[in-house]
Formats: sequence, C-alpha cells, structure tokens
Amino acid sequence: MYDVAEYMPDHPGGSDYIETNLGKNIEEPFEDAEHTKAAKKTLLKLPVVGVMEADSNSDDAQAEGAAGSKDRVSNLFGEDFNSKHVFDYDKPLLWQIFNTDFALKDYIEYINEPKILTNPVRDIILFENTFLEMCSKSYWWMIPMFWGAYSYYQYTLYTASTAANIISIIAGIAFWTLAEYVLHRFLFHGEDNWMHHTPENKWIFTGHFMIHGIHHAFPSDRLRLVFPPIPGYILNLLIIHPFNSLFIPDPYFRPFMTGFWIVYVIYHMIHYYLHHGQALSEYFRDLKVYHMQHHYKFGHIGYGVSSKIWDAVFDTKIDVNSGKKMPDTITAH
Repeated sequence: MYDVAEYMPDHPGGSDYIETNLGKNIEEPFEDAEHTKAAKKTLLKLPVVGVMEADSNSDDAQAEGAAGSKDRVSNLFGEDFNSKHVFDYDKPLLWQIFNTDFALKDYIEYINEPKILTNPVRDIILFENTFLEMCSKSYWWMIPMFWGAYSYYQYTLYTASTAANIISIIAGIAFWTLAEYVLHRFLFHGEDNWMHHTPENKWIFTGHFMIHGIHHAFPSDRLRLVFPPIPGYILNLLIIHPFNSLFIPDPYFRPFMTGFWIVYVIYHMIHYYLHHGQALSEYFRDLKVYHMQHHYKFGHIGYGVSSKIWDAVFDTKIDVNSGKKMPDTITAH
C-alpha cells in the first residue's frame, strides 16, 4: 500500500488517473498501461504505508510462501532494476554526468529512462555554484514576462507598413513552428542521429545532457521545463538574431522576430501545461497523451509539441492506436 499524495501532481498521465484508483488494487490497470521500467522504479520508491498479506489458504500464498506477497511486490515479477551507473541525486548532477565513463549505448539508456525523484518528491541539483544553478532554472511565468517585453521592444521599432508588419509577423510564427520541429528532432535528439557520428566523449554527453538529455531523464522537473531567459537571451544575441537578420532585411526583420518570439512563448506555455496542467480540455488532453507517448514510449518519433502538423508532414506522427507495445512491460501472473 503506497502513499501517493505527494506524487500525484507529478504523475505523467495526470493526477485523475491515480485519483480514480485510490484505495484499489492497481495491479491490472498498472500492467494494462504498459508502464516502463522507470515507472516501476518510481512506484517502488513511493512511501509504503502498509502491506496486504495473502490469505494463508490462497493459491498465491501456497505458491509463493508466507513472504510471497511482499517479495512479489518488491521485485515486480522479477524485473531487474540494476543500473550500470549510479548517481547521488542529492548532490550536483552535472559534475557526476561529466565524470561518468559512458558508452553511447549506456548514455542513451540513461536519458531515455524517465526518472521522478520521490520520497520526498524533489527536483535535481545541477550545479554546485549558486549562480549557475540559478541560471539553469526558470519558473514558467518568467518566459512570457521576459520575451513579452522583448517582443514589445521590437514592436516599438517597426518602420514598415501595417500590411507588411502583419505578413512578417505571420511569417515569423510559421517559421517557429518548423524550427520547433527541426531543432527537437535533429539537434535535441542527437542520440538518434548526430551523436552516432561523434566521439564517445564526456564533453559531448554533458553538452547534450544540458540541451535536452536532462528533460528526457527528468521530464517532471518544474524549474527546467522551460528554457531560462538569461541563457536564452545570450543565445538570441549571439546566434538567432544575427542569423535571421542575414536573410530577412529591414524593415521586415523586427515584426518577423516579434511573431517568432510570441509563438515561442506560446510553445513554452503549452509544453509546461502538457507536463503539469490538470484542468485540460479535450484538445490539450489529446496533445498531452501524444507528448507523454513521446517521453515514455516512442522517443524517436512525435517531435511536435505545440502541434502535430510537421510530424504529419514528415511522417513521424505517433499513432497511439497502432498497437505498438512498450518494452519492459510486466507480464500478468
């Protein structure tokens, strides 16, 4: 019997799935959901508040012995939960990642096993340095506050006609939707492409962990779910702004960037809401299921976050009714 009160808000499928099963035997629905090995680890780390022992006359008790029920729960039907690399999550993690002798296969396995720190529920510590740790975090509301102000500043510099400004803003919006897909698929998911053509190097692993590996390894970390404004602005100053200005001349550049940053904010809000929102409409519930499939089942497809448009165009759309099965499912006994 597990105490799930603290964990419920962080359940990837939403707290309502747990709430409807409070006080019930969840063995069958847990299996039917095809939970990953990581989910089974999370379950075993929740606070135990009691143990239900089998009836001494039951078939289970006769087959498993007096301690059968307890052993069966603690082992989850014999699943092997041993990891090659062990980390102390109460200490800064990035230095541990940097000093770990990963093979690419081991690194991919580590980041693609979603982890939620429980008992107590907490977020990871990334840096020992206080300033760097602060810069690596961001509350969701900081994104619209910062980039909204930046977009307004761009607006004050408009010099084109109203029609040209509107067209440029729409172009910026369209460009971000494609950029979201391309960056997510080809840069962030480097473990599926470019990392296979680079040395198995601790600098490569640590760099990739910083840009996206951390999100797949710890998808429920609330303060590292949106890109922090300080490194975001530095990236904009050094790369995004100069790159776009090469191809988009004045006076269309600034309204283009306004559209770009407006939909960038919307993307972050949707992404955060899909991970932590509770009161979801039917549309966002469907989008949440789609994104959770990407995190917990099909990490090599389903790259769209705020929409599925480009997944459909490039044939990487997740078909949740396709009958595909998760690895490491629990076999019913």
